[in-house]
Amino acid sequence: MNEKFGRFFRYAFYHWKKPIIEDWKKVGLWSLLASALSFVILLFWVGEHEMTIEVKVFIALIGGTAIAQIIRYLWIAINSPFTIIKEQDGIIYAYEKTQDRESMLLRLRELRKIGVELRNKGKTLLHQRSIDSWWIEFADWKKETSDTISLLDKERAEKWKTLDNYTPKLILQKPLTPDHGAKYAMFSEWIDRLDKLTDDLKLKLP
Repeated sequence: MNEKFGRFFRYAFYHWKKPIIEDWKKVGLWSLLASALSFVILLFWVGEHEMTIEVKVFIALIGGTAIAQIIRYLWIAINSPFTIIKEQDGIIYAYEKTQDRESMLLRLRELRKIGVELRNKGKTLLHQRSIDSWWIEFADWKKETSDTISLLDKERAEKWKTLDNYTPKLILQKPLTPDHGAKYAMFSEWIDRLDKLTDDLKLKLP
């Protein structure tokens, strides 16, 4: 318990001291306002025969500054447990988000491997009627891959789904039909773009 209180007060002291160095104008204004208030109180509560104006100004400056800094420190100290918890929650959230991104990127790598195996399966098809079932498997793979990319970057997922114009890099030498060859080339292009996209997303990890 004492260790926790010590941590809170050390935290409060650090955040009390930091603005004095980095934002001294704001701290000075706060102290000046407190000094002015102290002077007004002294002016009306203490007669001139008991204390001169000069002494009142001096006491107001010293006392107002001290009171302002004590109030500021106590305010920070009272709020320090909540501030620390909020900061810790933020760190945990950022860590979990990073871990989630890493696991999704790992899943994209796995999906790429699955995609390569499925594409290569297209080279071994023996009958034209098997093309449709192979392309249905592709559609399922494409949807899962697109959904996974979307969790990381929705805009990139939409772009990845649409090939637009492209130059085939991998051509099936002896397709069963022209459609079979075209689908094989498209499949290869999607895999190639997935590889590049995964590398780009990995570079954006926090």
